[in-house]
Amino acid sequence: MTEFEEFQRLSAAGDADRLAAFQAHSAYDFSRISDSIHAMNEAARKENELKRKAALATIELNESTKQQNQMLRAQLEKMMAARRVSERYEYDVFVSHANANKQSFVDSLYEQLNRLRIRIWYDSTEIDWGDGLKEKIQEGLSKCRFGIVILSPEFIDRKWTNQELTELLTRQNESREKVVLPLLYNLTVDEMKAQYPVLENIKARLVRNDEDAKDVVIDFARILIRSLKFV
Repeated sequence: MTEFEEFQRLSAAGDADRLAAFQAHSAYDFSRISDSIHAMNEAARKENELKRKAALATIELNESTKQQNQMLRAQLEKMMAARRVSERYEYDVFVSHANANKQSFVDSLYEQLNRLRIRIWYDSTEIDWGDGLKEKIQEGLSKCRFGIVILSPEFIDRKWTNQELTELLTRQNESREKVVLPLLYNLTVDEMKAQYPVLENIKARLVRNDEDAKDVVIDFARILIRSLKFV
């Protein structure tokens, strides 16, 4: 018997008490069902809201990822362009110096450059037993992006060092790029200009008495980074 048929039977029998009890029970069931439906609707609404937020978050994440990928791609392309330029040269720097200055300064400069993983052409490491000096030096000069020229009283009268300076200056004039980096060691600017008038218009860096080779290397690293950055 359905609830509606039971309601009709109790009404016809005039059983007021049982009819009231039945109506109360029916009202309770209706309320319970209504609450259940409301709870289910609320749960569905919350679930839909979560799905909507998840969808928005996915869109935002995809957009953010897209932007990040674009930025990363741009950085990689820039780095690759810089690397392509850098690959024109096997070495970042050629260290031109007088042998008399090795122990007091140049070896320390080499060590500090090497610590930064700067690619260095340094005769002590690049010229092996039996190698032709002229050929190896010419090869090194042609494969270096920059040349640090350590000008000192000992440098001035040396045949090889002056040839290296001439080669680097020739490259600089032909390429119209900065190549020669004069570094004054126990030499003044005026003394440099007197001995090498061709360097008069090139800014030189002075090694101070209290200065460590590391400071020179930091300055060179900045120059090297700028040369790659603005490719």
